[in-house]
Amino acid sequence: MMKKSWFGIAVLAAIVLMAVIPVAAQDDEFVFGLVLVGPENDRGWSQAHYEAGLYIEEMIPNSRMVFFPSLNPADAPETTLLDVVTEMVDQGAKMIFTTSDAFEEDTDVVAEAFPDIVF
Repeated sequence: MMKKSWFGIAVLAAIVLMAVIPVAAQDDEFVFGLVLVGPENDRGWSQAHYEAGLYIEEMIPNSRMVFFPSLNPADAPETTLLDVVTEMVDQGAKMIFTTSDAFEEDTDVVAEAFPDIVF
């Protein structure tokens, strides 16, 4: 399990680094969002993504993570991906990771509503 967590952290960090380096050079704050399918301390998938976000904040100057834990019908049936993404964009997010296959179709729809945001 630990190898999978570190692999997820490494992949997420690499993707963000490729996108952030030009932004970081401008001395602007880089805000990125994580939409988690479970709590940030689930000892698995969601925690690995959350820890990767913390690592990015630590390693990239002027970066800040915003996240939403447990976006799934069992935990928050009234909350939609559009609601979560809108809040993240309002907080300045320029890149948003939706971290579950369950978000795939909704991410495509939401991405059309926010063409300037990287998903």
